[in-house]
Amino acid sequence: MMILGSNKHMNRFKAYFVVYSSHLFLTPRFMKRLILFCAALCAFGSPIHAQPFTYQFINHQMPIIQNGTLATGDMNNDGRMDYVTTGFWSNIPDGTIFRNQGVQVTVDLSGVTITQLLQDLRPGSDMPKMVFGTIALGDVDNDGDLDFAASGATNTQAPYTTTAGIFTNLLTSGIRKLGTYIDPLYSGDLAFGDFDNDGRLDLAQCGASAEGVYSTKIFRNDWPTFPTGAPTFKDIGAGLIGVAFCDVAWNDIDNDGDLDLTVSGATTTSSHTRVYRNTDGRFTDMGFNLVPLVFSSLDWGDFDHDGDDDLVISGGKYGPGLLTGVTKLYRNDAGSLTEMAVNFPGAFSGKTAWTDFDNDGDLDVLLIGGDTAITNPRARVMQNLGGGNFRPAVNLIGAMLAAVGIGDIDGDADSDVMIQGYNGVTGAASYFRNDTPNLNLLPTAPKNLKTEVSGNTVTLSWDASLDLLTPEKGLMYNARIGTTTGGQQILSAMANLTTGLRRLTAHGNAGHRRSLTIRGLKNGIYYWSVQAMDSGFAGSAFAEETTFSITGAQNEGSVEEIEETLPTEIFQITSSYPNPFDNHTTLELTVPAPGKLQVRVLDLLGKQVRLLTDTTVASGKLQLGWDAADATGRRLPAGMYLVEARYGDQQTVQKVMVR
Repeated sequence: MMILGSNKHMNRFKAYFVVYSSHLFLTPRFMKRLILFCAALCAFGSPIHAQPFTYQFINHQMPIIQNGTLATGDMNNDGRMDYVTTGFWSNIPDGTIFRNQGVQVTVDLSGVTITQLLQDLRPGSDMPKMVFGTIALGDVDNDGDLDFAASGATNTQAPYTTTAGIFTNLLTSGIRKLGTYIDPLYSGDLAFGDFDNDGRLDLAQCGASAEGVYSTKIFRNDWPTFPTGAPTFKDIGAGLIGVAFCDVAWNDIDNDGDLDLTVSGATTTSSHTRVYRNTDGRFTDMGFNLVPLVFSSLDWGDFDHDGDDDLVISGGKYGPGLLTGVTKLYRNDAGSLTEMAVNFPGAFSGKTAWTDFDNDGDLDVLLIGGDTAITNPRARVMQNLGGGNFRPAVNLIGAMLAAVGIGDIDGDADSDVMIQGYNGVTGAASYFRNDTPNLNLLPTAPKNLKTEVSGNTVTLSWDASLDLLTPEKGLMYNARIGTTTGGQQILSAMANLTTGLRRLTAHGNAGHRRSLTIRGLKNGIYYWSVQAMDSGFAGSAFAEETTFSITGAQNEGSVEEIEETLPTEIFQITSSYPNPFDNHTTLELTVPAPGKLQVRVLDLLGKQVRLLTDTTVASGKLQLGWDAADATGRRLPAGMYLVEARYGDQQTVQKVMVR
């Protein structure tokens, strides 16, 4: 048991306070936590023992969703975690964003009732409505808000009709589908990660096609710096094992500065769990003997604070009769994985995740799932006691076929959980607010920022931060790079750049390393900063901004491509020039084969303001001009517009700016 009043923790607190009191970033968010913590220290003359987890079941306004997916993130940049969800409710496949509006407290004769208030935003007709699907959140266009990728089926019975796409977040104007770009798969997974270190989020995908083909692919994000250029995701032909009923996760397993990929799921004849090492964009199986699972859930986190993220994985293992739920923990020692004897309960068809539920600086494990496909659904927290030892700490209402959202939903600096799924009797939606009394102070901001430039490549570095509870090696870091002061057009931090508050519960883009390399930059001046993150994914304030210059770029920023593995022609808006523009811009499109093409200009509410073409065209390159006017010839107001191009069943969208 951690003793906050011990000499060890008191000494760390003194050092922490000295460092932070001399720092520039004494924000109100930090000072509130510091005052509460100091009050707790002063109130007890004896050591303060860490309290057990304290959960409260909270009423909420989310429907019960079956065969769904659930992701948590701050979708409107108001500092509150929202829910992005799809699944089967109201008797149809559906999809929406539930905006978090805080809680309502009602007092009557029966007592006090607390309800989480949610606003169903219905963010436009482009919102995917699907089942057996998956959603991944990330800032695809580096404009500072969370976008998402989605894939799934639009009907509940075989044969399935599948759908997929990349969706941009227009905040108050809803969401807009940029295009399909990825494969329409169901019973799969999606994960964003920048595997080629160019600052743009790439995408890993696994799942089953409507024809029953299982596949695993990596799509590289070749969208140039926002807001110019066209969105393009290209299959790199990575040669990964094709799986469905699966999970994929990015992590720098060997700490060499680039992201590797873990894949777990079923082929048509068996099941597999494999880790692929990333070497300059080529992926090779690392040959680990990991438990083969189906309906897999996996997560990486540094439970032993050695600077290497460790793997926890659960799912179903083939055996006589029913699939049996299994959960395994593998310790990572400098890129080598060793199974730990932890005796975790099985968690079939659910969710397994690292999260510091008791705010003691150590990662605990949340297990959701069943012993088999039909028995003993559970939701259990396994508390990290240190030294590789865990104990059952809390039992919540369990679920199978579960969709789970984890994050600081109520803004009190601890991890809450929303669980959707089958509880053994019926479908259920359960929100558990974490009311642990243990306070989580923020890490200090990194200092001594440095840059090293070579050609069109920069390596950023900084000194280690300090945290009261998370040891130095256990801290993570999260950087941003912009072309303007305070910007992040090159590398998004997915955080509030003023307060450091994270917009989603995820690892920082630099991992545990105190350096980060970004390639393919154009000549110019860049502005950057970095924040530290603790085991609870709480972000410090950002360090004081600094700059660097690129002067030796030879090819104006294009990252070296492996063209022989990529399709030669895809439907896309390849450019709009100039952009931004005053009176005229030229749009260039690539059409892979003759067919019907419609191109129109929309405002941010999705209303058509100009039809540019609606006709059958030949294959090849096509140019269209737009004079910033509507269909009547009236000059439109300055601002952002969307150029939507449809070709057959494909769609792509480009943002253009009228000055």
